[in-house]
Amino acid sequence: MQVRTISTQKWKPPATDWIKINVDSTFFNGVAFSGCIIRNHNGSILQAYSQKHQCLDSLVAECLAVLDGCALAMQLNAKKVVFEADCLNAITLINGVSLNTFWPADPVVERIKRAWKSWPLWSFSFTHRGNNCAAHNLAFCSSLKNFVGFYPLNSIPLNVFCDGGYPIVDSF
Repeated sequence: MQVRTISTQKWKPPATDWIKINVDSTFFNGVAFSGCIIRNHNGSILQAYSQKHQCLDSLVAECLAVLDGCALAMQLNAKKVVFEADCLNAITLINGVSLNTFWPADPVVERIKRAWKSWPLWSFSFTHRGNNCAAHNLAFCSSLKNFVGFYPLNSIPLNVFCDGGYPIVDSF
């Protein structure tokens, strides 16, 4: 007899007065697309954004997605931000005390850390893919459409509403 377990992973909203930015990246043949989903404590999507990058490493692609999220948070002047990504290596590098590595991602991680120093309440956390599928699907859809920029809230791809978050949109 074979037993199957069903995942109960679900996106969790940030604390009141905080925002959460979920990020992910797709990477193929030296081209990466990042997907960034910004939500408030109600779980409402405030913004959906994608960016295209040229890079040679999937870890660099994941770190660039985090950096894109940081740029969005800075544009919004958002002091209370939780960043989530499903790349444990990227989050470990970002949260590390030093960068005594030779990872190709080090320059990107340094830029993230410099931004973080200006916004000390920010936090960077690992989450499982099931909790991050909105950002993952946004990055994937963006790569298929070669779309870069902010999605109009009424044009966010339907498969972005997949992670147990709240399928509603809101504005700042």
